[in-house]
Amino acid sequence: MHILDFFVAPVFLFTTITTTIFNSRCTFFSAAWKWTLQFEKNGPLCQRLLFVFNHWSNMAEEVRTKNGVHRETFTIERTAQK
Repeated sequence: MHILDFFVAPVFLFTTITTTIFNSRCTFFSAAWKWTLQFEKNGPLCQRLLFVFNHWSNMAEEVRTKNGVHRETFTIERTAQK
């Protein structure tokens, strides 16, 4: 048994059962599409979270710049030994 069988079999079973319940694939996919559109209502929330993350990221960048810590600091440089 392949690892893919553990994914394909449950998806096929779920699709078969739900299609039977809804009596047609069109109805099933229509209902699924309407359900996924509910996530559109959360758009402003996602934008707000991204705004907050970007704000804190910029603040952290300013602190690193003031302290003289730049991204190059995190690279490993080998100095020549005398």
